[in-house]
Amino acid sequence: MNIYVKAKQCAIIGLFGFFFISNSMIGSVEPVSFDQLFNQTEYQQTLTLCMHIWDDLRQAEVVQLSSIQERDYHDLLLGRLMRMKCAIKKLATNKATIDGDNLSYLCAVLQHIEDEQHDYLMHIPHALALLEKSEHYLAHTIPVQ
Repeated sequence: MNIYVKAKQCAIIGLFGFFFISNSMIGSVEPVSFDQLFNQTEYQQTLTLCMHIWDDLRQAEVVQLSSIQERDYHDLLLGRLMRMKCAIKKLATNKATIDGDNLSYLCAVLQHIEDEQHDYLMHIPHALALLEKSEHYLAHTIPVQ
C-alpha cells in the first residue's frame, strides 16, 4: 500500500476520534450564565435596579402611552420599586458594609428620582411611599465602611 494512502487513512481515523471525544466532552459541560461568571455585588445589583427605575421614569416623560400601556407601565414600575426595596433590605440583612461614597451616591440617586419625578409618582398608588421607605431604610440601617 502506498504511504500516502496509509497516512490519509490514519488522518481520517484521527479526525473521527477527535470529533467523537470532543462531542462526548461537550455534552458533559454545564451551561454557565453570565451572572455566574461575572457576579455582581448586592450594592451593584441595587444600584443597577435604581438606574432602571430612573430610566423608566425618564422614558415615561417622552413616550405617550395609552391607558392600557400606562397601567402596565405602572405595574412594571411598582414591581421594580418593590424589588429595589427588597434589595435594600437584603443589603441590611446580610450586613453588607458599603463604602461611604457609594452609600451617599445611592441615596443621592434615590433622592434625585424622588425630586425629579415626584408629580408623576404621586399618580401611582404606593410608588412614592415605596421610594421614601427605601430611602429611609437605606440611610438608617446600612453600616458604612
